Amino acid sequence: MKFFLTLAAVFALTGGLYAAEIAVTPNNGKVLFTIKGTLAGTVNGSFDKFSGTAIVDDNGDLTALNGTVEVSSVNTANKGRDDHLRQDDFFDAAKFPSITFASTEAKSSSLHGNLTIRDITKPIVLTIEKTAEGFSLKGSLNRVDFAVGDNVKTNMSVDKPLTIAVEIKK
Repeated sequence: MKFFLTLAAVFALTGGLYAAEIAVTPNNGKVLFTIKGTLAGTVNGSFDKFSGTAIVDDNGDLTALNGTVEVSSVNTANKGRDDHLRQDDFFDAAKFPSITFASTEAKSSSLHGNLTIRDITKPIVLTIEKTAEGFSLKGSLNRVDFAVGDNVKTNMSVDKPLTIAVEIKK
């Protein structure tokens, strides 16, 4: 069974790019994901509650991105599946209510940072692509490194990366 998870955060920024700290909330953005290769096929969803900050410098470059997602806000338009994702064999939302990303270093084409899921923090590198609308960031990780999902203890389906895509729009 193939297991791919794409998490896309889309931030709509008002106005042009300029040196600024930009608050990212559900009022101006979205956090979306796609899981491919599950028994249900491809599953699309979102995290409906989140907050964050994006920093854009005077040159229009993204220099930092930090954010928190409320795990309990997972929404795949299927209550039973959403409830299962919140349980202890997946995200364990009662014990680990947040997923966080904190950037640590920005380079011309990448943003380095720490991703924390289930109180497990791992470094991740997101590549940055400037787009006509703002920025697109992409990276990947292994869900098992964060003890997320069925079969973590038996190491079944552990070779399936989690791909993260973040889009920041002006």
